[in-house]
Amino acid sequence: MKTAIVTDSSAYLTKEQVTAAGITVVPLTVMFGQEELFENETISSQEFYERMRTEDMPTTAQAPLYRLDETYRTLAAAGFDAVLSIHLSGALSGMVDSLRGFVQDYLPIKVYVQDSRTISAGLAYQVQLAARMANAGYAPEQIMPVLDQFDEQVSVGFVVDNLKHLLRTGRISGSTAFLGNLLAIKPVLEMHDGKIVPVGKERTAKRAVKRIGSDALANAAAIDGPVRFNIIDATNPTAVTQLREQVLAADADATIDRSDIGPAVGVHTGEGVVGIFVAPDWTTYPMG
Repeated sequence: MKTAIVTDSSAYLTKEQVTAAGITVVPLTVMFGQEELFENETISSQEFYERMRTEDMPTTAQAPLYRLDETYRTLAAAGFDAVLSIHLSGALSGMVDSLRGFVQDYLPIKVYVQDSRTISAGLAYQVQLAARMANAGYAPEQIMPVLDQFDEQVSVGFVVDNLKHLLRTGRISGSTAFLGNLLAIKPVLEMHDGKIVPVGKERTAKRAVKRIGSDALANAAAIDGPVRFNIIDATNPTAVTQLREQVLAADADATIDRSDIGPAVGVHTGEGVVGIFVAPDWTTYPMG
């Protein structure tokens, strides 16, 4: 079976990664007022954060179904037998549910929809693992349970510069956001079951970053086999350096990837966010 892998732009895969693995990416939508923009197509990360500083707060929307329809039809015409469409956490977006309804009786090609239960680098790693398996001849029914198993070992901790964006977009509870801003406390956040939850708090950003680094190292030690770290941020190079040095001090041979946080996620986190993912190495992860 020839299976195509599709994802959305919140994976923040580079053009080189997409080309190397044969992945198709459909952009998410960012709105400034009534202006509809497609992530990394009609607005770049730099342009987004520049506008975010001076304009009304932007919002996001799911990838338009017509864009996904066009993508699936193109892949069918290219000779693929099936599509495995892997997307950002269903707990953070209605995209997975909408897409499952859309493809239920879809005729051009058989489409399987996978809820990654994560976002950003966590999604990217799943997509790359899926592409590796698809390129090796595995069918969607064989790939999906492996992705679920892989995701159980993925963790992420992150710190935002200002909680107002997560509060405004409903991605974190109001009480947590209020206390964090009022008392100058920096909550340490993680993702559990696809949702953003607070797991601790620190008095300073530097201490919060050190905390997520320590947690990442502990989580890495619990993984059996090769591990990858991925440091993510939106214009916070100081924190990125701090995390990188902390990981390398503990393991000089650590594999550390880097990812930027673009518009679709930046709407919710704002500038200054930094995080670190820990996952099994998708390049060597068992495929069966």
